[in-house]
Amino acid sequence: MNFRTLLLLSLSVLAFVATVSAQTKSIAFCSKELGGLQDQAYVTMLTNAGYNVHAVNQYWANIDSADVVALDTFDLVIITKGTTSGDFGDNPQEIAYWMSVTTPVMIMSDFVARNSRLNLFNTNNVTANGGLKLDAVLPNHPVFSNIALVGDSTNNISTTPLEIVMSTTAGNGTVIATDALTGNVAIAEWPANTPFYAGAVDSAAGVRMYFSTDYGYKLSADGDQLLLNTIEHLTTPENTSAVVPNRLIWVGADTVSDALYLAEIRDLGFDVVTASLPASVINANPTLIMDSLMTAEVIVVSRNTNSADYANKAFWNSVPTPIITISAFLARNNRWGFSSNVSTVVSADGLEVKVVGDTNSVLFDYITVTDSQLTLLTSRSIEYCEFDPALGAGNGTLYALSPTLNRIAIAEWPANTPFFAGSPDSAAGPRLMLPLPGTNVLNLDGKQLLSNALKKLTSRPTAPVVLTRNYAPYDLALSADAIAETEPVGSFVAVISTMDLNAGDSHTYSLGGVDSASFSISSDSLFSAVAFDFATVASYAISITATDTASTTFTKAFTINIIQDTTSAVDPFQLTGVEVYPNPFSNQIYVRGVTSEKVRVELFDLTGRRVFQETYAGASAILVELPVLPHGVYSARVTADNRTKSVLLIRE
Repeated sequence: MNFRTLLLLSLSVLAFVATVSAQTKSIAFCSKELGGLQDQAYVTMLTNAGYNVHAVNQYWANIDSADVVALDTFDLVIITKGTTSGDFGDNPQEIAYWMSVTTPVMIMSDFVARNSRLNLFNTNNVTANGGLKLDAVLPNHPVFSNIALVGDSTNNISTTPLEIVMSTTAGNGTVIATDALTGNVAIAEWPANTPFYAGAVDSAAGVRMYFSTDYGYKLSADGDQLLLNTIEHLTTPENTSAVVPNRLIWVGADTVSDALYLAEIRDLGFDVVTASLPASVINANPTLIMDSLMTAEVIVVSRNTNSADYANKAFWNSVPTPIITISAFLARNNRWGFSSNVSTVVSADGLEVKVVGDTNSVLFDYITVTDSQLTLLTSRSIEYCEFDPALGAGNGTLYALSPTLNRIAIAEWPANTPFFAGSPDSAAGPRLMLPLPGTNVLNLDGKQLLSNALKKLTSRPTAPVVLTRNYAPYDLALSADAIAETEPVGSFVAVISTMDLNAGDSHTYSLGGVDSASFSISSDSLFSAVAFDFATVASYAISITATDTASTTFTKAFTINIIQDTTSAVDPFQLTGVEVYPNPFSNQIYVRGVTSEKVRVELFDLTGRRVFQETYAGASAILVELPVLPHGVYSARVTADNRTKSVLLIRE
């Protein structure tokens, strides 16, 4: 239902649930036959029995993920015969939503219970020619309380024949009663998280009950009693669970920008429900919102929120569910109160964090921390909240600082503990501050850190993150950004390299920008397409677009500078047009642009000691395999035809 907005989405639902006392059980009643029509008598009977019934024509038809959250706030969901079955499972997504509802669901419609809809039975056949009585398969079951059985049969429970699924078995469910006339199942129950029958692809996150009826309210006095007994049975505490396994509630205001975060978290096995919870929504019914938040194993608050909407710290600090806040703005003293500083400053501070806490924490599992630095992002800085450096994380555990401002980057606070000495604020559940950008541009270490954080707060074992989807390239680089004006048309300028999380991706390149006609690209190299004259044009503006194997792209602008010729003649001993890359290097380098018969490559350390020498046949690109060398600065010398070129390289 796209017209509903976020978590509970309907003020009518909020207003309804607000009337429910702690002792009164609430029922979501799914019907299109209300308001004096066929099913209104059910609502009247249930209301007279003391239940709060939310009944609006077709309200729960074609549910979405947010409706699932709302349905889980009720004690019971009833789907009546007076519905259109296509509104309850005519596509896989709709079925998946209904399967994820953890509240017990009673299905009174034979059409909805078929294997072409919500799949309780392994048949699509139904009949309107059932009987009026039931045979009790389990006569001692509580659904038969206060009902006089004749043998093991009821008196008439309906004034008209039952409409019923044509199945004599409930598969992995429990048959409680059958139709006395046809022998088909009339009442059956399926436990949570169990396939409905052998080979079924569907199982529900909560208890499911089939209770056959005719169209409209046709129950006798025994039928009323049987229905009320069944409802009481389904709403007993042992059939419900406060926390839904794998549920993660993502609180944010921009699901488009958050889409990649949501996709990756689903890849980790979490059932993600998105919600926007500004103060206006919470204030409309804080009890209902709290009950909904408590169904999650963990809550994540996105960077894409307006922190002013979340200034009601008393509410948020009272939530017992573990919370990760990606937004540093919420950590401020005037929001949730993690920070002891009165300052409300939040500043961006680089792409890395300095690990200052326990590097053996599960937060850093499968992440290599080098010199206490942990690279988190690819191309966007992280924002940090100002903290008193003398107090650090206060009564929390400090794991990492921002790279230059020394603001707290990662910290965790235990439940029911003041955030810092003298703080009036504490949280009812664990809180983890993990500032990340509004758009998911995390590299593999960043993704691993987020995965570790989620699993830490949900007591799951950590595991290496495996990239299961294609990612667009996230950055481009040129090995050089300048060319001499003396170089002829078609001269080599630079090697193009692409940063992409998918290591196996190959990339093609295209030129753009105002000066694109002055250059060309061949394979992964940039070449000149005109003769340059420094006195006329000193620099050129181009852009390069990288396209990966999945046709996703990244574009970056570059400036190519022209080097002025300050000599009257070319140095006869200088080897020109040669490129040595990458820089920094690890175990190999490339030499490009030498086609002489013999090319000698040498490497010297800063003391002048030669640590490598090899001779190669000239080629457009020569791969030089190097020995394992200590980290540091080296001089590479390329010699061909009695001319040389030397460059400084860094061993990373």
